[in-house]
Amino acid sequence: FVLATHGKIGLETLALANLGGTATKSGSGKMAPVDFQRGNIGKVVSYCLGDVMLTKGLFDRILQKGELINPRTGNPVRMPNPLSLLDSGSFLA
Repeated sequence: FVLATHGKIGLETLALANLGGTATKSGSGKMAPVDFQRGNIGKVVSYCLGDVMLTKGLFDRILQKGELINPRTGNPVRMPNPLSLLDSGSFLA
């Protein structure tokens, strides 16, 4: 993770730009520890699964189109196929 290249674009913002208007998060990760301590385990699991589903949607878009839309500019940004990174071993380096 490098903040300078991350650009403070959150998962929901990225998902909305690339997956459409229904790609929203169910809450804030800041509440996960509180919900867990209160015994609301199902709520934490649901929140985490929602993030996983959004991430999978973005992953699938990269596999299908080879790009993600930059939500700030609306321009496509070419992305390497993540599976090719696994094959090359550079992902694990």
